[in-house]
Amino acid sequence: MNSKDIELSPIQRLKLSEVMNSLLSAHFNQVVIALAPPHGIIAPKDAPQSDRAFDLIQWVESPTGPGLETLLEILQHFPSPELEEILTAASTQARYHASAMARLMALLPEETAAELGILQRRMAKANASTWEIRLRLLEEIIILLWVFYVRIKLENLGLPAGDLKRDA
Repeated sequence: MNSKDIELSPIQRLKLSEVMNSLLSAHFNQVVIALAPPHGIIAPKDAPQSDRAFDLIQWVESPTGPGLETLLEILQHFPSPELEEILTAASTQARYHASAMARLMALLPEETAAELGILQRRMAKANASTWEIRLRLLEEIIILLWVFYVRIKLENLGLPAGDLKRDA
């Protein structure tokens, strides 16, 4: 999944499948042309549209695909009530992500938050799964919060485990 991508719930994915399957054949072909998948990724034109839609969604979500956000942007040219529900949920998700990042920026120095963004993009480019990226970012954030907000007496950092006081 692309780093700039959104995630859909199972119900939203079902609705996206319904939207893709209900498009007129000419409109579906326009979506394929707009996304320009590599030759051989999508089933031929004589295959059922549901098979072609499945192939297209699989490619869109793959590391070489443009991401669901791009597909949803293109589908906005062919309005439907189901698509409106998906877009509303996606915009809510994007607003939450932005507000979560703003809260994080308030807790950590700006350059640290920027480095977390770089780490996220680097892991996405290396085709790490969404959960691997989230786990790594969570680990980094916990360490950073500990470093910035837990006070440690520097003189006690190098003490052996049994020695509780520094020699005078």
